[in-house]
Amino acid sequence: MFDALLKSATKGGGRNPVFWVLVATLFWGLYWMPLMFLEGRGFAGVWAGLALNVGALAVCGAVLILRPVTLAEFLGGRLLIGSFLFGLAITLYASSILATDVARALLFFYISPAWSTIIEMLFMGRRATGRRVAALVLSAAGLWILTGGSFQDGLTVNSGDVMALLSGLAWAVGSALLFSSKGLKLRVGCFHSFLSAVVTGLFVALLLPGAGELSADAASWALALLFGAAYMLPVAVICLWGALILPPGTLGFLLTGEIVSGLLSSVLLLDQPFGWSEGMGALLISAAAASEALAGNRTKTAPVTKRS
Repeated sequence: MFDALLKSATKGGGRNPVFWVLVATLFWGLYWMPLMFLEGRGFAGVWAGLALNVGALAVCGAVLILRPVTLAEFLGGRLLIGSFLFGLAITLYASSILATDVARALLFFYISPAWSTIIEMLFMGRRATGRRVAALVLSAAGLWILTGGSFQDGLTVNSGDVMALLSGLAWAVGSALLFSSKGLKLRVGCFHSFLSAVVTGLFVALLLPGAGELSADAASWALALLFGAAYMLPVAVICLWGALILPPGTLGFLLTGEIVSGLLSSVLLLDQPFGWSEGMGALLISAAAASEALAGNRTKTAPVTKRS
């Protein structure tokens, strides 16, 4: 089902994962909108992201029931670990957005491309090419400028910043595991990712202090589940698809484009400060993402049609 949707969406233009991950990036940058909307309807703290993940998980479960897989395909070792880390990253990122400023959550999360590149060079035998080094330098320069503009009074770290930092690390390691795996099916990875997001979200909500309170009514739950199925799931499917066929460094740099849409939307709609440092940082990070997009075909040779 998921592969059929991707084929339909890219009909006529070819299935270019770089392009579609960039499209998904724009929507990830707006992820704070449904989170804050749900927070105002009784889903305080981690509960907002958890509700969205429940809606996405319900669809993933239905797809697996309609198109079952073998036990070996369902319990692949790297698939389980990589998908678990993806789900953990989703939970921590959603929680960080509501626990700190949107800009800070974006900045701390997007240290992940540097980690992805290091993972590729240390464990996946990839060389530090000129284009890769240039992308790393541009991204690092953008983050440095943004951090200098955002933390003029010194670097202070709160719980939301820490969750965003850990989210980026989980995302980087998870994408490396998924990319290095073989024979994975997209629908299985999606199910495991959202199952992990729901389980880890429940753990945070029920066991950790200050996770927020749940006071949503039935109508709010219906909206949350709809947003999860119609908004959260398609974006996550594209990103997971990209993780299966794009090297983690490439995927990480492409996703830094989220900073642009996230910063601009939060500044315009949340009245957050935006000056020359934010603008220059966003420009440099966009250039880093563009350099990856122009790097050519770095996908796996295995056909994507088998990853349904």
